[in-house]
Amino acid sequence: MTFNIVSEVLQIILERACNTLRVFVYWAVKKWVDKPTFLFFRSFWIKNGKTRVMTPQKEKIKEMILPIFERLNYHLVEINLRGNINNRVLSILADTESGITMQQITELSREIADVLDMNDPIKGHYRLDVSSPGTDYPLKELWQYRKNIGRRLQVFYQTEEGIKEFTGILKTVDENTITLENGTENLVLSLQKIEKTKIKLKW
Repeated sequence: MTFNIVSEVLQIILERACNTLRVFVYWAVKKWVDKPTFLFFRSFWIKNGKTRVMTPQKEKIKEMILPIFERLNYHLVEINLRGNINNRVLSILADTESGITMQQITELSREIADVLDMNDPIKGHYRLDVSSPGTDYPLKELWQYRKNIGRRLQVFYQTEEGIKEFTGILKTVDENTITLENGTENLVLSLQKIEKTKIKLKW
């Protein structure tokens, strides 16, 4: 158990260091290069105080398929494009605030495939994989926390002494904080301070 927590903390520290490096490279290159087409990490956005990176190709795909999600009232959780040319996999994670069924995923996959076929944003052969995030996917958005009220969560969060871990039942969620209870204490955490949250299932 202790080894797993240490491993998670080290992973979070590494992710933060990589994000900091990406931002530094972006601004350093931007200072000397006028044309943004030379920049790989061109698109940045901030969510809950954390920097994320989206490549231009994934951003273009997002723009194409987002209207489908908005019309169906689904959440676009993540887009991931991996592999080499002619052997790529486009993974799209979708969810709703009440969960998503296999039938909904199947219908969503068809609509996404139709849009991608018409616009052809990916050169060469690729496989489309649409699925739900699953319980092992970290919680990132406010609606995901609200969806999991009553579940046991493992949360890694920032303190003045460094990153700490707390495991407890998610009791309440508001716009800025969550409340966890582990039987002996209650912990109120600012969403801005949370580094990573995972659902802990009982086996």
